[in-house]
Amino acid sequence: MNRVRLKFRRLLLTGTLTIVLSSAALLLPVPQVQAQTFFDRIQSLFNRKRDQGAAAGRARGGSVRGVCPQIANLSLIPLSPKSNQGLTVEEYPTFLFYLPFGRTDKVKSAELLLLDKDEILGEPIRFLLPESPGMVSVRLPLDGKPLEIGKQYKWYFSIICKEDEPSINPFVSGWIQRIEPSSDLVKQLQTLSPKDQYVAYVNNGIWYTAVDLLSQNREMHPEEWKSLLALFDLAKFARTPITELLPEENQEVQSSAGQM
Repeated sequence: MNRVRLKFRRLLLTGTLTIVLSSAALLLPVPQVQAQTFFDRIQSLFNRKRDQGAAAGRARGGSVRGVCPQIANLSLIPLSPKSNQGLTVEEYPTFLFYLPFGRTDKVKSAELLLLDKDEILGEPIRFLLPESPGMVSVRLPLDGKPLEIGKQYKWYFSIICKEDEPSINPFVSGWIQRIEPSSDLVKQLQTLSPKDQYVAYVNNGIWYTAVDLLSQNREMHPEEWKSLLALFDLAKFARTPITELLPEENQEVQSSAGQM
């Protein structure tokens, strides 16, 4: 009888202890393990502080009243990081901008200028503005000098309002540096389809390549594209087309070919 009572008491104590431990577990804070959303990752990359010693350009272009009356108080907006300093793996990277105005009889062109240590890298590239405002892309011409790995370049994108007074033309600027893809990045890319590879570039902090790839595949990733544009207050343009600006000399060649 004593053995039975002792066994019963042990079972009772064990059960009580189990209930106490279970109740205590319910009171302990549960770790919140939550995967970062794309918006979190792209926002983190957008807000990343610039490296020491690299001067940042203006985040938004100014307006010139009287010379470009259609610009008024509107801003020319580059899709560049907050620091105006971004990476690419491309020899001939692509830049994206929001143009708040279209081509007129007086204002027809934009210009992209690249500087290497304050020396102009080739001739400024002149582009014909589109007829309507909206998102545009500008790629460095393949027949020009490619970006070298490890070098920092300063880029300027300006609207040509007055040829003989370039200092009054509204512009935006920033820094770009080409890097060699790391072995980890290469492995990540091998596991992703081409339409999803922008994710690997975001995760590796390579802004310009990530934005370019996402823009090309925005119809398959509409929410991610909208999240990116939201950083610039441009989310309402998420479903609008992107016009590729071509160098004026290419436009002339195409016009000549069309007349033949």
